[in-house]
Amino acid sequence: MVLEKMWASELQSLFKHVEGASKFIQPIPGRHVLAESGRWQEVNVGTWKPNNLTHIFVLNDLLLIANKKASNKPSSTPSDIKKSKSGRLQAINCWPLTQVSLSEIKPPANVQTDGSKVYLINAKSKSFSFVYQTDRYDHFLKIVDSFNKGRNEMVQKERLNKTSPAFSPLMTGDTRDEKRQLRESLRSSGNYEGILDEKRMSTPSNRNSRDFVLHDISARVHSRNRSHDFTTVMNDKDGSFFNEIKTLEDRLDDVDVELSHNQYAAAVGLICHIETKLKSIESSLTQQKSTKEVQDEFFLLEISKLKINNRKENVQNSLQFNLTNNISKLTPEEIESILVYYDSFGHLTEGIKTYLDAVSLYLAATASRLIVGLQGSTKIDVVNYLSNLVVINVAIVTRTIKTYNNKIVPILSQHDDVDSSELINWCVEEITKLSKQINKNLYGTLLTSAEVEVETNQTIYKIKDEKLYSEFINLMIPQLNELKKNGINVDYIFDPILSL
Repeated sequence: MVLEKMWASELQSLFKHVEGASKFIQPIPGRHVLAESGRWQEVNVGTWKPNNLTHIFVLNDLLLIANKKASNKPSSTPSDIKKSKSGRLQAINCWPLTQVSLSEIKPPANVQTDGSKVYLINAKSKSFSFVYQTDRYDHFLKIVDSFNKGRNEMVQKERLNKTSPAFSPLMTGDTRDEKRQLRESLRSSGNYEGILDEKRMSTPSNRNSRDFVLHDISARVHSRNRSHDFTTVMNDKDGSFFNEIKTLEDRLDDVDVELSHNQYAAAVGLICHIETKLKSIESSLTQQKSTKEVQDEFFLLEISKLKINNRKENVQNSLQFNLTNNISKLTPEEIESILVYYDSFGHLTEGIKTYLDAVSLYLAATASRLIVGLQGSTKIDVVNYLSNLVVINVAIVTRTIKTYNNKIVPILSQHDDVDSSELINWCVEEITKLSKQINKNLYGTLLTSAEVEVETNQTIYKIKDEKLYSEFINLMIPQLNELKKNGINVDYIFDPILSL
């Protein structure tokens, strides 16, 4: 009860300070402000220059945009000047959170900046796209985090009520006008001829601006005349294809929601489902007698494909982050699932490399932690350090070999490509690193140089402390035998110290 009174008071304050807000927002029970920030400017995407001062309000179900309303009266007194400078807020846009997305973007590489750091967000839906910027990272985080929180809660509620607009079929409309808008959008974006060339837009420097252009094209083609009679049912088959593509494209928003909750299985499954449906539509369109009549559908298909590739990149980046930062906690089953996701996108080799690289980073970090405090230590400390280093490295390498053989090889066998050369090379590389670390700490403590062999010009070492050296070798030999049990024989790497 107290909370609802506080929320109602906040809304009244909002209506008081933002002119026109009451026209957009009804004071219904439970509606409240999650966050607000006045340190924003609207950006003209034609020039990428900021213009209007903007105030952003994030409610639990709405996104409200207000601009500073400058006074038209002459400023004759200091009080008038102050009021004119501060201005009054005027509500200009308001959208339900589930009908708009908010994401960080970067300006195109060819846009010159004054050197100051700014953070840009893109508020967009099927019919509009606006860009805003702020120079404060805390304000950027506050707005984006509050938006994601509110939107995700609304999406979950709508799914429970089975009223999510993302799953509702699109109503048929005037497809001819939408096709014309698509052609004009493609031409104005400068990618009409090159829209089918994915390489042209796939470089990292163009990725953020590419996402913006793709959505801008889709936003224009999806925009509808509000006065149109939506009860008119289309009878032409091509129009139904056009609407079906748009329906599938809309469901890509659900991929973003699943990914924000780390629901990789749902995100990957939805991407594969959408991709399969689009391939089916493309096959049907290809069988049309005149491809000229459905060229707009083909263009929209290519846009959807590029958007799917963007989502795939987002999923792979999340999977890579998970592998790199949580490799020590992931079970073999979880690692298998991650690589299955990579495989579903046709990037299994990249996934395996990412996995092995993550283990290498973990080994390097472990070695760094062990070596702390070793400087100036006794011979016994050095032996203990090297013993721990060998045991830990062999344990991690052995676990990696077992995970590879038990979880990764079955995935590779589905493609008739069971090649373990990458694993063997990785093992040899990691054990070679271990050997160099051992040699570095042995020489000068437990070993000393005796003479240089004339024929080979190699230094001949002798043992300084037989007892400690023997203890270390006796520990290392069983570890090397453990590797041999798992199919990796690297004794030759340690021959120089084993033969002494």
